[in-house]
Amino acid sequence: MAASVATLGSVTATGDSVIGTCATILRNCMPCATLGSVVTGTACIGTIISTTSVTTIRMGLPVACICDVVSGTSTAGVPVVTTVGSSIAPAIIR
Repeated sequence: MAASVATLGSVTATGDSVIGTCATILRNCMPCATLGSVVTGTACIGTIISTTSVTTIRMGLPVACICDVVSGTSTAGVPVVTTVGSSIAPAIIR
């Protein structure tokens, strides 16, 4: 299934920022995010825990896409589950 790649600067549904971990693979000059990439913000501090792109591997990890699941905690310590909501790199992977 085709999906937009999550990159550094992608935003979750709760408004938190994705920090890309794949510095050697760029989409629109931004590092790609992979499974396990860190998400940080007020509503959620956590990692990308699942991906829809299990067969596209970069630096040994599946690439993260829009709608992938993020799990973590809020700054108040409350467990939060959200999704990657938008990407500044509209590049599609197949």
